Amino acid sequence: MKENLLFTLLFSLIIGSFIRTEAQNQHYEIPIIDIKAEIHPGGLVSIRESRTYDYIGSFSWADYRLPKNGFDQITEIQVFEGDQSFINENSEEPGTFSVSETDHQVIIKWHYSATDEQRTFTLFYQLEGAVMIGPEWSEFFWNWLASGREKSTDQLRIQLQLPSAPENQTLYAWSRTPDDLIDITTSTGVLTFSGLNISRQQSVPIRTLFPSSVFDQSSIEVTAPELRLEDVIEEEAAIQQRRIVKAKRNAWFEEMTPGFTSVLVLLSIALYLVIYNKFGKRHLSMTLSDRETVMIPDRISPAIIGRLLTGSHTVPQHLIATLFDLSRRGWFQIQEEEREKKWYKSEDSEFIITNPDTPPAEPLTEWEQSLVDFIHSRILLGKSEFSKLFGSGSADRTVAKWYAKWVKQVKSEYKKRGWIDRESYKGVWFNVAVQLIITILSVTLLILGGSGLAIIAFIISTLMMICSVFIIRRTPEGEEIYRRWKAYRDGLKNADDRIIMKGKLDRHFIYATAFGLSGKQMERVMNRFNSTETTRVIPWILFLPGTATTPATMASKLTSLSSTGTSSFSGSVGGSGASVGSAGGGASGGAG
Repeated sequence: MKENLLFTLLFSLIIGSFIRTEAQNQHYEIPIIDIKAEIHPGGLVSIRESRTYDYIGSFSWADYRLPKNGFDQITEIQVFEGDQSFINENSEEPGTFSVSETDHQVIIKWHYSATDEQRTFTLFYQLEGAVMIGPEWSEFFWNWLASGREKSTDQLRIQLQLPSAPENQTLYAWSRTPDDLIDITTSTGVLTFSGLNISRQQSVPIRTLFPSSVFDQSSIEVTAPELRLEDVIEEEAAIQQRRIVKAKRNAWFEEMTPGFTSVLVLLSIALYLVIYNKFGKRHLSMTLSDRETVMIPDRISPAIIGRLLTGSHTVPQHLIATLFDLSRRGWFQIQEEEREKKWYKSEDSEFIITNPDTPPAEPLTEWEQSLVDFIHSRILLGKSEFSKLFGSGSADRTVAKWYAKWVKQVKSEYKKRGWIDRESYKGVWFNVAVQLIITILSVTLLILGGSGLAIIAFIISTLMMICSVFIIRRTPEGEEIYRRWKAYRDGLKNADDRIIMKGKLDRHFIYATAFGLSGKQMERVMNRFNSTETTRVIPWILFLPGTATTPATMASKLTSLSSTGTSSFSGSVGGSGASVGSAGGGASGGAG
């Protein structure tokens, strides 16, 4: 009964937030999107997308979500505002950005400060495997705007530059939008697509076809031997005919929308509550207190317990915490050294990692041994500086590939602990399935019903689908361990001089790093001690005498470097990349 009441209140708060948002004096639009895309002689595609935001009220971040389909790899991700290049780090400070991924999309999020003004931000990235190359003809099929995105677009302009300039009559482009929405022009190897007043519910997939002779033949290989001009023209004509037939069906749905919407909303909420009560009720503990503490519960590795406390996700903080833990146990020495001063270097020092004269004689877990072997190999390559140890970019993807393998090793060990109730996943998939059916029905009503009323059913079913994550529960043992470590994490966040003991400061520092404590929270744990005291309690880190660097700032810096180095993401699930007749892309994004 209490669970039902809790989720009823939660649902009311969610719906209330939508109403309050409209009432608040905070609003933004994205009126202009200007995209310059270039297909290079070797088949690589670079995209530079400028988004103009109109802000009413104060905003501090925006994001860009690109589905992972229609390409093999995305690299060289950058964010600009005019001549300013944003820095890739996880600090959430203005002028920074971060890159993350889910199973289905790459997420670029950047931070700034804006109040009642217009700002234009530019995103740049490169795509591998996005062009289908045939013996005579090649295809680039890209969805330039996603349907269901956060805001409508007043002005859209896209320029697609080919590697060379074939005759205009050999350039073909088909828009999968209504005929009067997108204007298409061609000129000397450039295809230009433009449109006005494009609804947020309207996507802009455009299929382009051009001669394969535009490429450097020595740099490419045929990936679509079946691609023929005649087949594509016939296919596009058939699609146009189907549009006419589809329009006739829409009238029938107009009368059905109101009644169906009410049924779908009630069904979505009721099914979620039933499924949660069966699979997702939390195990209660009568023996543990949630009271904060700075007593380390036990000796679980920071990468494993960090994953438990971050919703079963492994993040770069866990990598750095594992490195610190190995250093504490004698596998490495971390040392701050003066950096040779150069005009393009803003920092006076850097951190070096070295091997000990005699490695410890202790067994390591699989993921610890993997990290030790990786760092040893980097040191042998002359990359002992942290800036090189976790180097990134198209010239060095070793880190990203190794990190993906390391995450799988941690995940495998985490699963063996049995902390997550595998039965609860049945509830997740059952709820996702039924909510997905309701979502599809609501989208069908929204598209065909001719009324925006169905958006209510879509919103509710989508929210209930997102809430599937709350159905995943921990086992009784996992719940006990989670609560003990959560109490410890909360204790570190609010630690002060009276309760922190210097004798275990090094382990506190390691776990604080794994938990992703903010700079201020880390300072409360570490910065009360002077450099001499810090060196004594954390002997495996050697700071320069008189340095302004602290363990807190060092942990933040090294985590940022590891985040940058692991930010290379694969494209289509399974690595299938682009396919003939299927659009890739479809980016969306918001601000707050």
